[in-house]
Amino acid sequence: MSVSNKAVVQWFYDRQGKLTYSMTGSRNGTDGTADCSGSITQAVRDAGGVAYDKLYSTVTLSGYLAKNGYKRISANQEWDAKMGDIVLMSWGDPQYGMGASAGAGGHVGVMEDENNFISTDYWTGGQYGTAVSRHDFNNYFNINVPTYFEVWRIQSGTNIEEPSKPAVPQPQPEPQNDVDYMRKYGFVQWNGVVINVDDRSNYAGIWQVISNNLSGLTPSPTTSDIEWRNNGIPMAGINWADGTSNNSVFGNNFKFANDVMAIVDYDVASNGIAVLVSGFKVWVDATFAKNA
Repeated sequence: MSVSNKAVVQWFYDRQGKLTYSMTGSRNGTDGTADCSGSITQAVRDAGGVAYDKLYSTVTLSGYLAKNGYKRISANQEWDAKMGDIVLMSWGDPQYGMGASAGAGGHVGVMEDENNFISTDYWTGGQYGTAVSRHDFNNYFNINVPTYFEVWRIQSGTNIEEPSKPAVPQPQPEPQNDVDYMRKYGFVQWNGVVINVDDRSNYAGIWQVISNNLSGLTPSPTTSDIEWRNNGIPMAGINWADGTSNNSVFGNNFKFANDVMAIVDYDVASNGIAVLVSGFKVWVDATFAKNA
């Protein structure tokens, strides 16, 4: 019995909208949660692969792929993609290849055709939404910019049948508000936008700033406790853009240290979306994020 490319891709099609992302649950979807490498391990097994000893990580997955007749056909080089190609990516030190991709430092998915990539992905869904996502591979790669990647292709029992794709969805109406507009993408790209500081404080033991424009707040003489809790931005997650040393707390405007952020929550009533800044949930104005 050999692995079917069709069945590997179909595994993900069958679970769209049914999984949330977790690295601590079953990892292979049996409890409704999964991560990227656990999903690939289970997809290959269910597609005709040999039994696995464990659910592999991006560091150890290549050994299991080799056992199933896959061969590495690319390491940091362009390739002619085909359905069923498994792509491993790392954001660690490139000299260590996938060995530097432990934890959240790596990702893996499968090409559903020559252009599109499907995987279980925190970046677009995470614990707040469906985790199985499909992307134009070039767009995905160029936004995330891994430091190293490699491609594995099945070499035996090649199966070129097309998987039965989900029914083509009917055209959806254009988003009626900016929260839903941002929900379509699932992430914010700040594009280095410079943001003004309207208040600063060592609130709850953490140096934070408030920007009224970024947060959609009405200017007031004093920032309230609820505004600090919801909209306070940890200084650890920003870089001053006005020449102030980052060791200082007195800069007047800033850029985010991370230019791309996953959206982790939505609130249409307040026109708010939430992102993680240095591990803290921060609500920002959806219109500001859309126009960044």
